[in-house]
Amino acid sequence: MRYFLTCCLFLASFSVLSAQGFIKKYPKDTPIVQHLIQLSDGNYVMAANLPLHLSGVSLIKINTKGEVIKRAMVSTKPTGYPPLPNNSSTTLMVNCPDGDFLLTGQDQEGSFMCKIDTALNIKWQKELPYLRPVVKFQGNDIVFIGTSSLLQPSVLIKCDLNGNKKSEKILGIQVMDLEVVSDGLIMIGTNSSFYKTDTDGNPVNKTSFLNYDYHNQYSFIKTTDDNFVLAFDSIPLIVKIDKNANIIWQKKNIIPSPFLVANPSGGFFSFSQTYDLVNPRNSRNVSLVKYDNKGDSIFVKTLIDEVSTKTMRGVASVSKNAMIYYGVSYPRETWGGIQIFAVKIDSTGNPYPKSIAGYLKLDEDKNCIFDKRERGIANAAIKATSTTGQTFLGLTDKTGYFEIGLTNGTYTVAPDISALNRYLVLCTPSVSATVEDGKQPDTVQFPIKPLISAPLMQVDITTPFLRRCFSNTYYVQYCNKGTAQAKDAFVDITLDSLMEYQSARLPLKSKIGNIYRFNLGNVEINDCNKFEITARVRCGDSTRLGQTLCVKAKIYPDTTGVPTTNWSGANITIKGGCVGDSAVFVIKNEGIAASKPLKAKAYQNEDVFESFNVQLPAQGTMTKKYKSNNKTWRITSEQEPNHPNSTRPTKFIEPCNTEPVLTLQTPALAFSSDDFALSVDEDCQQIRGAYDPNDKTGYPLGKKGIGQIPENQDIEYIIRFQNTGTDTAFTVMLKDTLPAVLDASSIQWGVSSHPYTPSFEGKNVAVFTFSNILLVDSFTNEPKSNGFVRFRIKQNPNLAKGTKIQNSAGIYFDFNPPIITNKTLHTIGVDEFTSPVMDIFSPNVMNVQVSPNPFTDKTHFKLEIPLATLGELEIFDLNGRSLQREFIKNQEFDFNKKTLKSGMYIFKITENGRIIGQGKIAVQ
Repeated sequence: MRYFLTCCLFLASFSVLSAQGFIKKYPKDTPIVQHLIQLSDGNYVMAANLPLHLSGVSLIKINTKGEVIKRAMVSTKPTGYPPLPNNSSTTLMVNCPDGDFLLTGQDQEGSFMCKIDTALNIKWQKELPYLRPVVKFQGNDIVFIGTSSLLQPSVLIKCDLNGNKKSEKILGIQVMDLEVVSDGLIMIGTNSSFYKTDTDGNPVNKTSFLNYDYHNQYSFIKTTDDNFVLAFDSIPLIVKIDKNANIIWQKKNIIPSPFLVANPSGGFFSFSQTYDLVNPRNSRNVSLVKYDNKGDSIFVKTLIDEVSTKTMRGVASVSKNAMIYYGVSYPRETWGGIQIFAVKIDSTGNPYPKSIAGYLKLDEDKNCIFDKRERGIANAAIKATSTTGQTFLGLTDKTGYFEIGLTNGTYTVAPDISALNRYLVLCTPSVSATVEDGKQPDTVQFPIKPLISAPLMQVDITTPFLRRCFSNTYYVQYCNKGTAQAKDAFVDITLDSLMEYQSARLPLKSKIGNIYRFNLGNVEINDCNKFEITARVRCGDSTRLGQTLCVKAKIYPDTTGVPTTNWSGANITIKGGCVGDSAVFVIKNEGIAASKPLKAKAYQNEDVFESFNVQLPAQGTMTKKYKSNNKTWRITSEQEPNHPNSTRPTKFIEPCNTEPVLTLQTPALAFSSDDFALSVDEDCQQIRGAYDPNDKTGYPLGKKGIGQIPENQDIEYIIRFQNTGTDTAFTVMLKDTLPAVLDASSIQWGVSSHPYTPSFEGKNVAVFTFSNILLVDSFTNEPKSNGFVRFRIKQNPNLAKGTKIQNSAGIYFDFNPPIITNKTLHTIGVDEFTSPVMDIFSPNVMNVQVSPNPFTDKTHFKLEIPLATLGELEIFDLNGRSLQREFIKNQEFDFNKKTLKSGMYIFKITENGRIIGQGKIAVQ
């Protein structure tokens, strides 16, 4: 009898979990486990024979910790048939291209084949009158090989994904196993002969190397170098062949073994088991040999796994660094009570992970005692800091569980709750944990106590791109990040005036102007949901390529739950639009109290045009009007101190009655929106034509062509991807190696086009895994071939001026090499309200004398205090652009206008970065 072993290289290459190990035994109600694979959702399923009086297979789904999630039974006969003795010698499973899996096996009358989804629901079931079924996939076709009797040639049948027969061919050999290659099939026949056929099963090549009875156990696997390895249980031989069935090498296997599994890093592993024929109840150890691609052994190790006397049935690769071997175990005292066992090990044979794991739970009874039944907190960053200061990151799942892969050492483990909310306080801020080889790490536990009971609603809205005259889909994600249910929640979507509402996945509750309200009902703690809204960008003269349109989402209840202190109640807003050829802004205090004196600036494109103060009574207004002059105008104001939901009111108006220029450095997107409160999000994007379908953008775009943004400014990244291949993509993974100057633990995992699982790798790699995304190719359906994800991240505090933040991401489609996006650039400049350029209408600083002023060619500067070191004079125009600079040594010096034209200018004198004088000069 042979064993079918699964390598699952596809899943291995996309696994983002570390090598979480386990040793598990399962209830004594299923005698023989036959096969184990990893599912497309990251969990595992085992197939086991039912007791002899039943005819069927038991499926046991377990998670990455080895815990049973679900059980199901598959009958090998349709309803109404009498049960047959379960005489199946083999049951195997294979992953389907669409994320489901096939289950096949045989009984006394023939073979059965079922297609099953990851929830263990049967989609269809077929019966075939053939024995010894072997099933693989050739593209989207099922390749089934079986034989009508032990002495008859095999039959090759091809089916579609629904099990419908497409072709049937009688082969000239008995096939025991096969693998699929790009130009055909590699088959193992009787007497251990290799056959190469074309895609239809017609023979191309044959290699006979050993007259060996096919009834003995063996393993046949495909390795990462696109070759194949075969091993046996009774003779110490390993054979490697190429895809044309030519022998590459034959090597002695250190321990005869039918259990092989490919190493995703190259080479392969061989598992074997020792048997005590005198006393079979004695423990049967499992040995592991690691080989390189040349068949040379790297190490041999006996696996001590604390499982009683056992018979190993198979092994599967389940991630880049982990394998599971499985079988049945027997108590030493008796032959009764057979149990399934499964042992998950890393690539060194260690059944315990080199990691730290634990839980972050909401301590709802506020006793600071960990209770696993309490609600977990999802997507919280956990930091593990070594004694040398290196920090590694983990992320909690929806149960609050996290795991961080580490090297040996002692670590300080602490949740970073700064990205959560101020309702929570950790009962234990940090714990110390040690990682050692072969030692089960302690599970660290973090109860987190709510300070108050209140909802905290968060909303995100994004579309991947805007197309003129087309329908555009906006994705709205909302979550309750608080500590109590949000009752009767709703969200208001404000569409740009140049958009027309079309439809939404939720019923429209009401409409007032261009504000559309959608009821969300009650939203529980930690719950997140998403819906879509479709809007059409208008045609005609009202819209042009390059225009920037904004859509805003505001979710309610929007109270923080925490009493706001020291806020007067003033609320500054800015609205505006084109009136003829002028940009007109209305600044209003919509609050219940007078505002404090607040600084504001008007920008012409990216440059300061004027600075002014805003101080308004309740409901008071101020109007500012500027000639458009084919420029983008913006006003940005400080907000009333301690405002609960707004940080910096801002409004831009693009050129009035002129054609915008399509450029990624559009002035409209150089500044951030006023959407830093969790309950508000605004998405501003340009109307685009052609674009790179796999790209990355960081908002705000920043100023001056170098992405200049203030220090401590959050950055929002959007990564877009499109399947431009020729077939459906089943898994898409985005990997973003974040620059060291960004705080990876502060990520707010935002809205996306499709569901994804977030995770961290190592110190600073953010991973977005879209499992079973079924992203069609652009030739089949261009709109549905696109996807995106958005996230927000903080800078490290107080970065130095001039610090550059560059970032790109890798986009992985199934097996293909990554597509590397463009590299975004941001440069730390100065804050909008601490510009080194003086306010244009403020008086001259009196510690500098300039004479004559105005002047024609030359003027004389005299400082009130002598310079202690070398100083610098810098000249700016009234838009804040630096035009001229020169070093100065003396208290008095002359200045030549050089290329300056007639007009008003601003000067600034600094010493060691400190402003010691500033004012205005005029050139005649």
